[in-house]
Amino acid sequence: MKSIYLLLFSALNVSVVCAQNDQQAIQQWQSAHPTTLFISAERYNALSSEEQHLLGSDLIVYQDKISLALIEQHEALAKAENDQSQKPTKTEDLAIIKNWKATNPDVKIVPRSMFDTIEAERQQFYLEDSNCLILAGEWLTVKDIQLFEQR
Repeated sequence: MKSIYLLLFSALNVSVVCAQNDQQAIQQWQSAHPTTLFISAERYNALSSEEQHLLGSDLIVYQDKISLALIEQHEALAKAENDQSQKPTKTEDLAIIKNWKATNPDVKIVPRSMFDTIEAERQQFYLEDSNCLILAGEWLTVKDIQLFEQR
């Protein structure tokens, strides 16, 4: 019986230590990224689309609590946006894409590979966000822009 209590106590201690480590890592990340805003999904959804637009795209929307996994997803999406190079074949397409990006700087562009790897709740968030363009592939195309503007 003592061994069961000892085992339970040990498991509890391990989970508390892990939670503290996660909390410290989140705080360190927040300190290193002071412009990134954390906001609950409930609060974010209560905002008008105008208010959401004013917040910008450097934010992490969370359901119940902020987690390291959510931060990692945010970083991966940000990296994909920064790494995304335009590779259209036609000069006309390049000009259209360049102009569209210049006139729509607040639209969050999510490559298909990133969208497919995120959790279902986050996918739903992006699908419902009117300022989010989920690409058919990995590169922004004129067809992606056309589909985005039709919705």
